[in-house]
Amino acid sequence: MPTDYRTVRLMKNRLYPTYQLHAVMAARKTTPENGLKIGALTILDWVRHRLGTGVPEELNAPLPEEYAAFPAENLHSFHTNEGYVIDIVSLPAQGVWTMQIVEPDLGSDPGNPDQRRAAVPGRVIESNISFTISNGELHCGFRTMISDPMDTAEKCEVYRPAFVRLLADNPQFGLRQVAPLTQTVSRVETMEQLRQLAALHKNPACHLPVVVFTQVMKTAEPTPFDIAPEDIPPDMRISVSSRPIRLPNLPELPQKMDILGPKTPADPAFDLAAFAKSGLGYCRTVLLTDEMRTRFAAMTGHKLAPGDTLYWESESLGGAAEQFPYPPSTASREKLLAALMSRGRSHTRERDLSLAPCVFVAEAKRREQAEAQNLLRRSAEAEARFKEKLERETAACRGQMDALREEKNRLLDQLDRAKQYRQRLENEKDELKQQLALAEEKLRHKTIQDREEVAYLRRCLDRPAEHAQVTDWVQRHFSGRVLIIPKAADMLCEKGAREISLPLICDALDFLATDYWANRFERLPWHAVLDSCSRKYGRPFEVSSIGEMTIQFTPAQYKIKYFTNAQGKKRETALDQHLKVGNDPENLLRIYFTLDEDKKLIVVGSLPRHLKAVTIR
Repeated sequence: MPTDYRTVRLMKNRLYPTYQLHAVMAARKTTPENGLKIGALTILDWVRHRLGTGVPEELNAPLPEEYAAFPAENLHSFHTNEGYVIDIVSLPAQGVWTMQIVEPDLGSDPGNPDQRRAAVPGRVIESNISFTISNGELHCGFRTMISDPMDTAEKCEVYRPAFVRLLADNPQFGLRQVAPLTQTVSRVETMEQLRQLAALHKNPACHLPVVVFTQVMKTAEPTPFDIAPEDIPPDMRISVSSRPIRLPNLPELPQKMDILGPKTPADPAFDLAAFAKSGLGYCRTVLLTDEMRTRFAAMTGHKLAPGDTLYWESESLGGAAEQFPYPPSTASREKLLAALMSRGRSHTRERDLSLAPCVFVAEAKRREQAEAQNLLRRSAEAEARFKEKLERETAACRGQMDALREEKNRLLDQLDRAKQYRQRLENEKDELKQQLALAEEKLRHKTIQDREEVAYLRRCLDRPAEHAQVTDWVQRHFSGRVLIIPKAADMLCEKGAREISLPLICDALDFLATDYWANRFERLPWHAVLDSCSRKYGRPFEVSSIGEMTIQFTPAQYKIKYFTNAQGKKRETALDQHLKVGNDPENLLRIYFTLDEDKKLIVVGSLPRHLKAVTIR
């Protein structure tokens, strides 16, 4: 059956922003560095709630309120691609922590067939978060980018991420977009508050619109008169006559007259508290008292009637304004609030809003790469300086040797010329020879020590960054001297191994492969081992034997299959030697090994944890 093949056409996408917010941390008592930790831990907690189960180990971190005991250096960069993409770049030394989440649109409630908003095919949602320390303040930048196929008719709704409210409500963080972001109505009752509102509108850094509500004028209820006839003074009483009274022509009076009280200002019948709470991070909610309403017109040019509502964008976004009269019914008032909230939500959609100086993932990755390159450059410069210093010292030693040789020749010539002083000069010659031999021996030892130190420093520069890479590092530098069997290599990959200092493990293995190996197989004196150990590592290492009783009672831990028997099969071999450092859990290190005398090889069977030991009492 023939198959109908066709080329799948590439579709252009339209990229535009929806929700955008630039704010700074409002809490004055929290340092920007601590604020960076609080912000990052809040976002990580939010991400863990979104992921549900199966959270990667790198995303596990304390809760935001536990920031004080959490070092900023433990905020690591991270990347994962599981259908969604999470990119985290952490540069705490530069005051930057940023994250980007890229995910397909799955609708408002993924997995629910009755979800309120169905997914839009081809739509990709990109959430960008940045915390950046600049000029002594912690800047927070949040931007959601939407990628839609070009033929998508409906624009994406604007959603405020949940962490915006978490940060704004946190008393140790808070958000300030020129003025603090709160979920309460700001009442403008004084001229100073009115001037602050006008200045906020003109501030170029302000990009949140203001929804201005005004008080309405209510008529007071009429006061009823309740006076008994006997309470009327006699001179004001009206006498009643049975004869008709002729009155002059008077204008016709209404059948019913209402006695109305004066009009007084009152708050409008809107649910302003709920509106302000929902509008957090979208717009500001302001209520003008009636006195400030009349002065608002003179200060801003917007003349509002009692009960009018003004949607007022900041001058940085064009300063557009629209005025709405007071709706007469509850339904129309709710409809107006919904329209105002929809406008406030979408005011940043498709707008080019500057979030500077916030650093997002792309720029942070460039900085991270530049920092790594700078580190490599500094390492190369340090190695070049050390090499230059070594060459200078070598040249100086050679000069000293040449000078001594010249002195020796001069003395030999003097001996030839002065036979009478032969015996004395012979003695002097012997003494000078001894001094020369001593100097040469010292120079030889110094040269050997310098070579060992250079080799050690190069091994230090090549040290692994993770425990799981230690085996490869040992293979590169100590092949033929130290062998880590696969069982021991797997122990280094365990989570518990990361609790032990990686530099300490590397120093201990370096010691076994150099000084201890030379002591066992080349008979290097132990005092020379201690001198070299002190010079290179700044500490001693203790190596001792394992008791037979311990090996006998715990063979599963203290025996490995390494040597072969006559039939060519692996036989069990006891780990009868161990290197030990410390006794407390934080500085505890144990390396258990045995010696292959034929191959002059140290075979490591267990590290870095302490194995069980048996004590006979």
